[in-house]
Amino acid sequence: MKTVNMHYPKLRTPLKKILNKTKDKMRAEKTLNKYQEFIAQFVSSQADVSEKACIENTRFTKVLNLTADDFYAYEVFSIAKSQGITSKTAFEQLYKEKLTDS
Repeated sequence: MKTVNMHYPKLRTPLKKILNKTKDKMRAEKTLNKYQEFIAQFVSSQADVSEKACIENTRFTKVLNLTADDFYAYEVFSIAKSQGITSKTAFEQLYKEKLTDS
């Protein structure tokens, strides 16, 4: 018998709305780290980018969430190739240094 839920139906809906608005606001205020910013230009979904670049989705997500140190160079190259940009451009975007052709 669920009498508790029946006593407070009007309170539950507004509380859910408040919590959802708070979560949405927190998401909107979140700043992207350099890896997330780099991937954002390609993303229809993170899974699509990781799949096209042949990077395991778990590892890909860990780098984006900063729980893994960095993309490996070959991963940056794979992402660049799969997204139609040069590897030079990809490395410059990630590491904010202009690379010279040598």
